[in-house]
Amino acid sequence: MAGFFTVCGARHRWTSVLVVATWLSPCVAQQWQQAVPGGSNAQLVHDVVRDRTRLFALASTSVPHVENWYLAADVWRQRFPPTLPPCTGPATYDLGHARTVMVLGRPQLATWEFDGTNWSRATTAAAPSARADFCLAYDLARMEVVLFGGFDMRGVCNDTWIYDGTNWRQLTSVNAPPARLSAAMCFDVARSVTVLFGGGTSLQDPGLVLDDTWQFDGTAWSQITVAMKPPARTGAAATCDVWRNQTVMFGGFDARTQPLHDTWTLDGTKWTPCQPAHQPPERAFAAMTYDWTNRRTLLFGGFGHGGESSDTWAFDGVDWSQLRDTAPTTCDAAMVGDRAHDRVLMFSSNKEAAVADTLAWDGVDWRLLRPTTSPPNRSGHCLVYDARRARALLFGGMDPDERLCADTWAFEGTDWRQLRPSTAPAPRAGAAMAYDDDRDRIVLFGGGTATALVDETWEFDGAQWQRRRPRQSPAARNGACMVYDLARSRAVLFGGNDGVASLGDTWEYDGADWVLVATAASPPPRQLHTMSYDRHRARTVLFGGQSIVDDALDDLWEYDGRSWTAVAGPGPDAMNSAALAYDARRRRQVLHGGPPGAWQRQTWERLPPMAATFARCGRGCPGSAGVPTLDTVDGQLPWLGTTLQLQLGELPLGPGFAILGVAFEPSRAALPHDAAGLPGCLRWIVPEFDRVIAHGGTAATVAMRIPFDPLLHGLEVGLQFVSFDPGAPGGVGALSNGALLVLR
Repeated sequence: MAGFFTVCGARHRWTSVLVVATWLSPCVAQQWQQAVPGGSNAQLVHDVVRDRTRLFALASTSVPHVENWYLAADVWRQRFPPTLPPCTGPATYDLGHARTVMVLGRPQLATWEFDGTNWSRATTAAAPSARADFCLAYDLARMEVVLFGGFDMRGVCNDTWIYDGTNWRQLTSVNAPPARLSAAMCFDVARSVTVLFGGGTSLQDPGLVLDDTWQFDGTAWSQITVAMKPPARTGAAATCDVWRNQTVMFGGFDARTQPLHDTWTLDGTKWTPCQPAHQPPERAFAAMTYDWTNRRTLLFGGFGHGGESSDTWAFDGVDWSQLRDTAPTTCDAAMVGDRAHDRVLMFSSNKEAAVADTLAWDGVDWRLLRPTTSPPNRSGHCLVYDARRARALLFGGMDPDERLCADTWAFEGTDWRQLRPSTAPAPRAGAAMAYDDDRDRIVLFGGGTATALVDETWEFDGAQWQRRRPRQSPAARNGACMVYDLARSRAVLFGGNDGVASLGDTWEYDGADWVLVATAASPPPRQLHTMSYDRHRARTVLFGGQSIVDDALDDLWEYDGRSWTAVAGPGPDAMNSAALAYDARRRRQVLHGGPPGAWQRQTWERLPPMAATFARCGRGCPGSAGVPTLDTVDGQLPWLGTTLQLQLGELPLGPGFAILGVAFEPSRAALPHDAAGLPGCLRWIVPEFDRVIAHGGTAATVAMRIPFDPLLHGLEVGLQFVSFDPGAPGGVGALSNGALLVLR
């Protein structure tokens, strides 16, 4: 079977780019990484030498550290230097030494430098006093960093300091600006002066703000007298537009501590208000820099009416435009993996509109979709992905007026459509729902109706709802989570709240009955957690939720069908209203949510393991000797340079043959194979190659040689076989379960 992989390797030589260091690296545990930058205390600089716009933000985790991002094709990408400053401070780019300089003001002033690869703390003989809310700019004409003002233990300052790349020195100017904090400052390249505007004068009264303009020529300060000037403010953002020879300033807090969203330009002698057709929302303390390559001003984050933001905007001298919205502000969100379009879909309430938002994550950014029709806003709803029909399906929830819903909606790629089944579950919120790929049914359990919590089980066949009445059932509850375990062909339900306390029980549903599973270990009782199914590793993944005492949880667990295992390691902190979905194309978990009480939301991804995997996919259909099975011998995994032994089981008793199909593209959904004389059988792959296998009856072993070719590293392979069996129900044969392999 090595020939299959030889062909595939040749094809991938043209279609894949593989970093050799990746496949040579040792296997490590799966890791979380935040997929979009946080907006807390962000600093923005443009690395002119390396042509990189860099963002440094304080990580939203329990362990303070600085996140490092750079902008590529208008998308933020994170980097992980080995050394990190403990927090962020004002930053600027030192062109003379080709490095970013960041100054941390407390507990003592510290100078950190980033050379494009790693951070290091500079040792200086002298330094300004420990302080906060000071200004920092790079004097390009004199190749030195300028620091001004802020406040220290003695009060608000008006001292000026110079950093030459080696040491700090204080500069005394006869005509220094009055003491201030949180002023806007940048270097005017065309006029070779540092420009300063506004700021606050008092820690006790934030309404005491200034509207004066000053310039510093490297030796002395002088005030600029202008006929028209921006309103007084503090916390504005400013940078120099090198291409248009002007200073650009945006936002800040006014004398009433209200955030502003006006844009002003200064040509050296005159301030001019801009009238852009579009503009960022009101904010102060945003980060701003000039993108020399693309000749535009960039603005990131800040604080406004809604709290902290993490959006990115570009100003071309005429108008503002928002870059890809990588951190949607959501509430009551639910997510599913959309296999047909290789993305993750999110349905989230929009408190500023009558209908909810539908967003898509493609692994790079969130994109707001704009369907013509959308379900109304709601919370406590259910959302699953119907693979057979390539659509997301939504049910129930509670609207903003606290009315329970019983409507069923389908999102078919571009638009929502309300389905109108003749029967449906009673209106409810907090139910659990999953899609059964084997039976092509959506399974719904529990929830809270207008009168009580219920223990009902319902199924939806794509057109109608039908209530099922299994012999056993979990207790009535809401706030539980359910996923479909594709390897074991059953739905898995965990936790919830029975109206008295949070629950910690695990149940499985095979389409006929519920079974309580006794596991050696289990997550603590909880509700409002989130779960998804990793189809490549055959694991149910659970994150967070609320404990018995309503504390938000940040733990991660996995369930393999026998027991739960706690997964240790760094990752997201506790979240409220978190949503988890599996991106099958990119083989990673996507998590979206926000810290308790916070307005900002975060997107995290759990990276796939650097290990070979084998997972069963769905079930086969009956033959004369049972349902054919496809596994590996003794749990072998598909490592490059090895021979994988495949085990074909439950074959007909007498000698015969089977055909093993091999696919190199993932199947979007299981497809019925009744028309081929295989009633009740599902095709889990679309084979590109096949091999005839003779057997002596009952079972067979097939050796699959995997070449040691680095271009096969990470390749996904689908397998399934058909056993020719005249005794099968259709008189032709039976199909085995599918299998998903990832080569490493």
